[in-house]
Amino acid sequence: MKMSFSKWIAVLLLFFVLLPFVWWQLQAKKPLNVMLIDKTVPTTSYREHKGLTWLFNYEKYVKDNGQFYNPKKDYEGIKPTGSNFQEDDLVSGLKKKRDLIYLADTYGVYQADLPHTKHDGRKSEQLYGGLTAEEAEAISRHLFEKGGTFISEFNSFASPTRPDVREQMYDLLNLKWSGWTGRYFKDLSNDEVPVWMRENYEKQTNKKWAFTGVGIVLVNAEERLVVIPERHLKGDLLFSFTKEGDKQLGLSSTSKYRYWFDIVIPLDKKEVLANYHLQVDDETKRLLKNEGVPLTFPAVVHHQTKRFQTYYFAGDYADNEEIPSFYQAKGIPLLEKVLSYVRKKDSNFYWQTYIPMTQRILKDLPYKTEKSSVQTTKVKDVTMNGRVGKSYLQIYKDGKWQDLLIKGINLGLGKPGYYPGEVAVTKAEYMRWFKQMGAMNANTLRIYTLHPPSFYQALAEYNATAKKPLYLFQGVWVDEEPFVKSQNAFKPEVSDVFEKEIKRMVDVVHGNATVTPVKGHASGTYQADVSKYLLGWIIGIEWDPYVVENTDKANKGLSDFEGKYVYTRQASPFEHWVASHLNTLAVYEDTKYKWQRPISFVDWPTTDLLKHPFEPSNKEDRVSVDPNHIYTNKSFYPGMFASYHFYPYYPDFMNYEPKYVNYKDHEGNKNNYAGYLNDMKAAHRMPIVVAEFGVPGSRGMTHRNVNGMDQGMHSEQEQGTINTKLFKDIVNEKMAGGMVFTWQDEWFKRTWNTMDVDDPDRRPFWSNVQTNEQHFGLMSFDPGLESQAIYVDGDSSDWEKRKDKTVYNIQQPESPLKDVAVASDESYLYLKMDYKKSVNKKQLNTYVAFDTLGNQGQSTLPKVPSFKTTGSIDFLMDLKDSSTSRMLVDSYYDTFYFQYAHQLHMIKEVPYASKKNNGTYHPIRLVLNRKFNIKGRQKVPFEEYETGILKMGNGHPDAKNYNSLTDFAVKGTVVEARIPWQLLNVKDPSTHEIMGDMWKAENVYLGLEEKATTKSIRFGIVNYDQKGNMTSTTIDKQGEMWKYDWKQWEEPFYHERLKKSYDIMKKAYNDIGFPTK
Repeated sequence: MKMSFSKWIAVLLLFFVLLPFVWWQLQAKKPLNVMLIDKTVPTTSYREHKGLTWLFNYEKYVKDNGQFYNPKKDYEGIKPTGSNFQEDDLVSGLKKKRDLIYLADTYGVYQADLPHTKHDGRKSEQLYGGLTAEEAEAISRHLFEKGGTFISEFNSFASPTRPDVREQMYDLLNLKWSGWTGRYFKDLSNDEVPVWMRENYEKQTNKKWAFTGVGIVLVNAEERLVVIPERHLKGDLLFSFTKEGDKQLGLSSTSKYRYWFDIVIPLDKKEVLANYHLQVDDETKRLLKNEGVPLTFPAVVHHQTKRFQTYYFAGDYADNEEIPSFYQAKGIPLLEKVLSYVRKKDSNFYWQTYIPMTQRILKDLPYKTEKSSVQTTKVKDVTMNGRVGKSYLQIYKDGKWQDLLIKGINLGLGKPGYYPGEVAVTKAEYMRWFKQMGAMNANTLRIYTLHPPSFYQALAEYNATAKKPLYLFQGVWVDEEPFVKSQNAFKPEVSDVFEKEIKRMVDVVHGNATVTPVKGHASGTYQADVSKYLLGWIIGIEWDPYVVENTDKANKGLSDFEGKYVYTRQASPFEHWVASHLNTLAVYEDTKYKWQRPISFVDWPTTDLLKHPFEPSNKEDRVSVDPNHIYTNKSFYPGMFASYHFYPYYPDFMNYEPKYVNYKDHEGNKNNYAGYLNDMKAAHRMPIVVAEFGVPGSRGMTHRNVNGMDQGMHSEQEQGTINTKLFKDIVNEKMAGGMVFTWQDEWFKRTWNTMDVDDPDRRPFWSNVQTNEQHFGLMSFDPGLESQAIYVDGDSSDWEKRKDKTVYNIQQPESPLKDVAVASDESYLYLKMDYKKSVNKKQLNTYVAFDTLGNQGQSTLPKVPSFKTTGSIDFLMDLKDSSTSRMLVDSYYDTFYFQYAHQLHMIKEVPYASKKNNGTYHPIRLVLNRKFNIKGRQKVPFEEYETGILKMGNGHPDAKNYNSLTDFAVKGTVVEARIPWQLLNVKDPSTHEIMGDMWKAENVYLGLEEKATTKSIRFGIVNYDQKGNMTSTTIDKQGEMWKYDWKQWEEPFYHERLKKSYDIMKKAYNDIGFPTK
């Protein structure tokens, strides 16, 4: 019997109706162990993660027990339980291996979010939520140790995320937050716009919130608002995939995004899979540019390592209340996607973009991990990863020993606001720095002493994921105070303590130590095993020659040392002592851990093995510590290498010894540094690692070099170029490589020609650009918040954003000035003069007079006879042109003169200097060398230089013509300047401490210890013509000046910035290889 046509149609319809359900049922379940984190669950709607669990269930991803994901139960975070909430233990939950960790929302639950709570849109008290540091660390540890995939959504960076947690997230996601978040609103006049947003806008602009219609509101970390109403929009906020997104996800669509988002900065632009695009008019483009807001910014960032991968969704993508009640039918997402193009709903983005993107990501889970790139080998049950070759250190790779040219960097414990002994560097900072070092093509990292456990954790985690490892040279520090005090290294208070420290450091690198807290030292539980990354030991410090000499005298007649692995021949007692500790190290690590690795000790030119007849100081050529006298036997397989700190400007013999000064380097140029290296190489029977080299990128200078490689007064570009030259010399003179000094600037440091005029107890709290020792870093800690930074480039836009500034309006019609603004930070006093007409760079003809101390100072100005005031001018900024502008100091307040003429009688004394208001200004100077004799060969006079010379340039790091030594800039009608605090005799700007009246000290030798506290700096401006006639002044006849006050601080503001020297060294480490034979 045949079926009728209608029955066939019915059967076919039934088939097609049932097909999606049957097809879904026939699909196999796919195990996927997910930790879904949601801390924003004020009600039982579960809207922040319900859209994700729906997708899991639709795709038949199931838990370990084979059950589907329940949005009410299968997440970690905050769970509503009646009138209360249950907070889950995320840290414990992350001990289990997870294929995927999905951070849906961390915003938390606030009082106003609770059911039945009257909410007026104002911010309320946070009750639960916010990702903690412990939770962020647990996520990080899981990814590094167990691998997997981590997906995080907006909001992972803004409030209530703490800055330290934010830093940890940056490291995992390989990006950073710009400080801006935003939201699309369907109607700016309705209740969706929070009250706090409206109030902030009204407070910021003194205007009523009167917006209506569609709009986008941007908010930065300081809650500054930018409102883009409908009339300034040229379309929706668009989401579109990049070429890389198409390549990885097979998606190329563009869709409209209409909810919360944040603006992030990828550390690798190739990792951006999708972007947002703001469509605005030209007026808004200019506004956004001024605010530092890009028109195009990342929407999805995908970061991959050997151990894990991460995705950042810069929007609230999974947040969707309009989720179907069922998922058991194939094709629901496609149907919803098609329908979304004809309906106007908030959920359109979810179906058009989020679902297909997430489907593609989940399809490739679990993420496949790779093994570590560091290889080891065994010799008679002893593990090794490196050894000493003929001329180079070697690593074991691909089944054989291969030479490694050391391209390294030194890392200290310094950080603004802290002394090294306070051990304040965080794990997130270490991790970020390691990534930057690796990107710079460095292959080795050296530390001098014990760092906190977070250093070793970060290094282990970085190397587990890096394409190329950062090998470690670990130092073991000798406590200098008892070392120098004892004058005998064999004393128990030196030797016994050093031996214990050696054994402790061995345990630390093997992740097997608990170090009890001792003031000034790192401590904690050390569980991270970095032994396979430790290429060698470099023990000790730059040896004090007097201690070496006295150790030798006190132990005269001591026979050579004979140890299990280390022995000496014809060694001095001090060399015997060094050898005995190297042996302790080798024996302890071999016995306890069955590891051996190359060993060395710190040395420097002061105690090198050569004689230097042109060295003027007895201290610098007094005694030797010769590594050639120390040997390792055949049972210690890795061997020993020499390590030295070599700089081109110190000691003085480097500039005067003829065979060095006249030495021709590999390029045929005279090069004293290469000459010294050549001598040292010839004198050694083992490879030499140059454990420190480099020049500082500082304003101040301390030593000159005969070839211009001075200790200071280099721009960042000059610093990088000279460091590259030094590294080329190291390589071409057949050294085993070198480690540039140093990674980060160190505010706590001092130097001999500025240390008498600052406060030694407050150095870490401000950056003294006059002290070269603070600025060897390839990474700068720039002063102030990045969002409030002032760059001396003649552009006023940064001043407009600056909150903390003082503006003085000019009332005199004859004045060429419109207004003057002043600000300051941890390094400088800033000044912006806005003129009525464009400024002639060649004829600035401007004096800025400063009164800092009071009750002293000059009353006249050089070459402007018509100016007269009360005696109150301590400093003058003399702005003339690009070559002759300078800072001048009242001769009575000249610290350089007071020290080197009045105290030490090293320069000519003048009778007027001790009298107030004597009519004479002095240039501001720094000493470079006191006069000396080179052992009857040559008399070298006292050397100084004028550090008050002001350089015209562009001080914006992003500018093509950027010069970090810029003191002032001229552009159009604007003159900008920055004055280092020390050029104003400020001893500590953080407490307003300045130099006092030196001449009133009872003891002349205590004059520089005089100090005073200033409430404010008074200043005024005098303009004059080419003939010296005063044309205008802001200083009245009674000497009244403007007053500028600034806030004191105990916690300095700063932001990290990679210097231009970093980029230059990155290229050098990439391009320079082994020398050609």
